[in-house]
Amino acid sequence: MKTIGLTITKNMYSVREHIGMSKAANNYDIFDAETDEMVLECREQPLDLLNATLRLARLSGFNPFHIHINTPDGEKLAAIRRHPEFLKEKIGILDGEGKLLWTMRETGNKESIILEVTDSYQTVLYTIRKEDKNYILAENRQDIGSVVKEWSELGKELFTSTDNYTIYIEPHIPKDSSVRMLILTSAICIDMLYYE
Repeated sequence: MKTIGLTITKNMYSVREHIGMSKAANNYDIFDAETDEMVLECREQPLDLLNATLRLARLSGFNPFHIHINTPDGEKLAAIRRHPEFLKEKIGILDGEGKLLWTMRETGNKESIILEVTDSYQTVLYTIRKEDKNYILAENRQDIGSVVKEWSELGKELFTSTDNYTIYIEPHIPKDSSVRMLILTSAICIDMLYYE
């Protein structure tokens, strides 16, 4: 993930999900919130027939997914994937070469913390807590960023599953830190887990 420092240097981004009345695959674009320039493309890999049918029938709670995160010129920076695993949600966040960086898992909503992010040894490194439609990421109880669900127009809210988010990265996070990618990918994980 050598180019993250060149790609994710700002502290505020917007995530826009592609519009679709009945879509099986989820695709997102991430924009610099100040300039409205697209900085990342997030594309879900095609689903097989069974999983596409379950997704369209809104039975996608444990469906697998694999989303690639690329620069607009096609350089792969990261990926998000979920494989069905008993009754527990687990999402892997990988670097551009496919190496597992973190695993995100649901906690059962203890003390408003809904997700934990662990390393390969299952050590909890980060937590995500929910406050209304805001999701705050923390490391050792210090906030590092947040994901805010934005409300769209009424027609979009009622007739599509399209969601938009604003991402805030705390200014103390180093510009070349891989944690910036974790904060960005959290918006997509939250959407896939709670709003699809």
